Amino acid sequence: GVLGLPVATPPSGVYGAGQSVALMAAPGTTVRYTVNGTDPTPSSPAYTGPFALTSSLVLKARAYQGGWTESGILTQVYQVDTTPPTVIAKVSPQPN
Repeated sequence: GVLGLPVATPPSGVYGAGQSVALMAAPGTTVRYTVNGTDPTPSSPAYTGPFALTSSLVLKARAYQGGWTESGILTQVYQVDTTPPTVIAKVSPQPN
């Protein structure tokens, strides 16, 4: 059979630094992934747990299992919003 695509949570989007990204796939499979835009291969790092976004990246993931055809490639694009928050201060008169 052919393995289904892994699933990334959260999906592609713009997030604050430190956002956790998790990958899931069918039980018994090994998910291998890259964060530099290249396609994952059987020698790519194996997913072991959620990781935090520290910069914008292109995540690609693929599921592998012995005796099965590898999954297609999941591609997710994450952008880290580095815009500082806007702070609006109001000065009130001091009470008498």
